[in-house]
Amino acid sequence: MCQVPDTTSAERGLDDDDAAPCRLLDTAEGGCYYSVTMDLGRRQPRRRTGSNPIRVFILLVLIGLGLYVLTIRPETIPQPFQPTPTPTRTAAHYAGEAAGFYQEGKLDLAIQAYEEAVRRDPTVVDYYVALTRLLVFRNRLDEALDYADTALFVSPESALARATRAMAMDWKSSALANDGLQEDAADLLRAALNEANKAVEQAPSLAVAYAYLAEIQFDLGNYQNADEAIRTALLIDDASLDVQRIAGYLSELRGYRAEAVDHYQKAIELHSRLALLHHSLGRTYIGLGDIDAAIDSLETAIALDPANAEYLYWMGYAYFTIGEREFAADYFEQAIEVRPNYPGARCQLGLIYYQQRNWEAAVPELETGVEGYGDRITYRNAFCYYTLGLSYFYLARCEEAYPLFEAVLAVIPDNNPSLEGIRLCKEAGSTSTPVNTPTPTP
Repeated sequence: MCQVPDTTSAERGLDDDDAAPCRLLDTAEGGCYYSVTMDLGRRQPRRRTGSNPIRVFILLVLIGLGLYVLTIRPETIPQPFQPTPTPTRTAAHYAGEAAGFYQEGKLDLAIQAYEEAVRRDPTVVDYYVALTRLLVFRNRLDEALDYADTALFVSPESALARATRAMAMDWKSSALANDGLQEDAADLLRAALNEANKAVEQAPSLAVAYAYLAEIQFDLGNYQNADEAIRTALLIDDASLDVQRIAGYLSELRGYRAEAVDHYQKAIELHSRLALLHHSLGRTYIGLGDIDAAIDSLETAIALDPANAEYLYWMGYAYFTIGEREFAADYFEQAIEVRPNYPGARCQLGLIYYQQRNWEAAVPELETGVEGYGDRITYRNAFCYYTLGLSYFYLARCEEAYPLFEAVLAVIPDNNPSLEGIRLCKEAGSTSTPVNTPTPTP
């Protein structure tokens, strides 16, 4: 005989209703144990139920299928430890992914996806065209030209491919000019004009072909032709991002900055996450003297593309124009971290040190900037040369200052800081104390 534990229903985890049905015939129910006397004569026999013919038939069918798979089609049985097949991603899939990245403003990821699309299907000209345009925006100009050439090889009759190639050639020409390769730049620009004219002839209703043509004509100095081309582009399609972007660019360079702002804002409405549009708008606001608006636009550009040295430079320049030298220097330094030989940022940082009379710190920055520009002295960068010369003067190094002043005067004969620098150096030959401290401005 077992001893029945002295427990209540609650202690067994049961309420009173649960405990009531317990019978002495049960040996265990709800976790409670009873001391019982077995009486098999009281148990009622179970009734057997008949088989279900339908269920039997289904089971036979399943068994038959199993035997068939095991003996006739064993290859259909999943094998352990083997990878599950996955569907192959198509070129169109990558192209769609690239378009999504582009809309998010993630140009580098979009480029990678388009490159994969091209590898998977090298016969689709649209992939090359989109890839060329994005590579141009990222200043990867040699790669852009390679893909542009391939696009025309794939589809010689594509006006869009030809127009996009003209765009890439134009941007590459500007890069060559900035590197001092004027002859090569001029040759490439003339070739770009030829391509753009062919694109317009092939597709007279293609708005971007006229827009690219307008930019090329402007770079050639053919301003009237550029105006006509951009007006035609706007008439054909004023909802084209590139048409509005280039219209803004031409207006900005012509000094019509309010008009440029309008075009850039329309372009941003079409693509709000394209960093280069916010940069262009910010740069234009600086020209208008609206520094708060410029900083807002440039902050957006930097948020979208944090490692872009040009955007960092222009943010620094915006702060510099309102005398915020500490903020300006910080952004110029960030630009230099991204692009160590950036002459514009080096010269601006050197100018800040000069204005703080820290000539020892100014000299290495200005020297790097002058080295980057070489002999390409312009009205815009002349300050770098004469500020370095004046810094040399204050460090009693006039023999190094004279060539800089003379180089500037050879290009800009009435440049006052250079004339003043020569006067100071000459006076330094007979006196030990400079007369005054010129404060150059860019």
